[in-house]
Amino acid sequence: MAIRSTPRRLRLRSLGPWLLLVGMACSTQTPPKPPSAVRVRSEVAWNPPETLPALEQLSAEVRVLGIKAGEFHFEVGRPCDGAGTNAVLRSKMSTAGLVRLFKATDGTSRTTMDLRAGRPLESDLLVLDGDVTRRYQARHRPGAIETTTYRSGGTPEHKVQRLPSGEHALDMQSAFFLLRHWQAEPGAEGYFYVLLGKDLWRVVVTFQGERQVVFRDQPRSVVRMTGAAHRVKREARDADATRRFTIWLSNDAGRTPLFVESDASFGRVLMELTAHEKSFDAPACMAAARL
Repeated sequence: MAIRSTPRRLRLRSLGPWLLLVGMACSTQTPPKPPSAVRVRSEVAWNPPETLPALEQLSAEVRVLGIKAGEFHFEVGRPCDGAGTNAVLRSKMSTAGLVRLFKATDGTSRTTMDLRAGRPLESDLLVLDGDVTRRYQARHRPGAIETTTYRSGGTPEHKVQRLPSGEHALDMQSAFFLLRHWQAEPGAEGYFYVLLGKDLWRVVVTFQGERQVVFRDQPRSVVRMTGAAHRVKREARDADATRRFTIWLSNDAGRTPLFVESDASFGRVLMELTAHEKSFDAPACMAAARL
C-alpha cells in the first residue's frame, strides 16, 4: 500500500535527536491519551547483522514545521583489533538555519557497544548549549547504570540508577542500532530502557512490518516501527507524558534509517536521511573519520 502521505515535507514538523535533537522535541510534547494498562514483558531481541561494514556513515536533516532546524551525523566503526567483539558508535548534532539564530546547540556522542550482547558498555554525551556545557558519562551493566554529570561551573554529580529486573539499559545510539536490526513478526511488541542525558526512560516499540513509501520521488519498500517512551521516576506525581515516535528503515539487510518522526507540542518533527556511505575495506577502520 503506497503511503505517499506518511512523511510529508510541508506538514511534518518532525523530530528532535535520535540523541540530542529528539530529546529537545520530546521535552515539550503535550500529554497524549493514557497508554494501555497492559505491560509489555519481552525485551527487544538483539539480532546481530550478518555483515558489519568497517565504517558506516549517515547524515540527516531535521525539519520542524517544514523549516530546517538541525543536522545530524552518525557513524558506526568496526573494531580494528580483529576480535570483532565491540563497535564504536559516534554522532554529531547541531541546530541549523533560522533555529540556530535563536538557539545555538551542538552535541557529540560516543558509545562503545558489545556486539555479542547488543548492549553498550560505556557512553559519553557532550552538549554545548550557548555558553553552557554539559557532559554525561555512563557505564552500562546489567541491572544498573553509573552516571557522572558535569556542568560548566558546577560540581560533578555521580549517581547509580538500578533496574530491579536486571535489564541492561541502552543509550540513544545503541538503542537506534538495536532497532535497526530487530527481526520480528508484524504486530510484535518489545521494550528496553534507555539513558538520555542523566535520565532513564522505558521505551515500548511495535514492529509494524513492511510498508511502501515515497523516498526522493521513488517508491521504496520499508520496515516501519512505532514507539512510546516515558521517563522512569519513583514518584507517580513526577511521571511525564508519553513521547511517541515512528521509524522507517529500508527493507533490506542494511536496514538504513530513512525517516524518524516524533511528536512535539508545536507539531511534528522529521529527521530525513540525506547521505549514506559504507566501506567494507578493512583499513577503513583505522582511517575512520572522527566526529
